[in-house]
Amino acid sequence: MNSNDQTLMKTWEYEGLETHPRHSENNSGVQSPKVLGIPWNVIHDYFTIDVKGLLELDTSKPVTKRIVLQSAGKIYDPVGFLSPYTIKLKCLLQELWLR
Repeated sequence: MNSNDQTLMKTWEYEGLETHPRHSENNSGVQSPKVLGIPWNVIHDYFTIDVKGLLELDTSKPVTKRIVLQSAGKIYDPVGFLSPYTIKLKCLLQELWLR
């Protein structure tokens, strides 16, 4: 279990619950637990989403429906934080398949 509330963490430790799950290292080198696969900065209470892989597009090849679909498939967003941005890509896909 993990929380950004130190009182709650101490209570869990007192109760004998595990309070330090496995952590992953984010871009800044800080250890962060993951919540639904998304790194969570417990100290500052925010999630980080790495989009570097989405920005890498091979410009030597023409952009096809398959390339757009692959880009859409790379987005992992179980909570919907990126929905305002991914909806445009999904609308583009819908438009491409109608043509």
